[in-house]
Amino acid sequence: MKKVTLVGILFVWLLLAACNQTEPATTTITYQRSGGFAGVMEEYTIQSDGTVATKDGRTFQVEAAQVAQLVEDIEALGFFDLTGDYLPDDTCCDRFEYILTVTKGDQSNTVMTVDAAEEAPAELFQIIDKVNAFIATLPASS
Repeated sequence: MKKVTLVGILFVWLLLAACNQTEPATTTITYQRSGGFAGVMEEYTIQSDGTVATKDGRTFQVEAAQVAQLVEDIEALGFFDLTGDYLPDDTCCDRFEYILTVTKGDQSNTVMTVDAAEEAPAELFQIIDKVNAFIATLPASS
């Protein structure tokens, strides 16, 4: 009888432990880059499951761990502490404009800047560099 009770208690404990586990927050990164001399218009949507989609309909699948590392790097550089737009009065001439939105769980932030914007913190350009490096690892075509 003690054996049955012990097994029953163990079963209930395992069941309760499983119910208390929470799934990791779903993350979406939307990255837009436009402008430059050639008038580039790029948009990537990166999901925490490793799905990457472009505005022109291409899709890629990467390891979820790669996305998790990118999100970790973005957070470590203080993305969620950045505010709004870092745009100079004169946005002229062949600069790239960047719009980056990161949504993780109930946190979301969108930041905009252009190349060489003196108002933008260095961390923002480090984040942009990390996203560009991530994108550069995608295959040339899908």
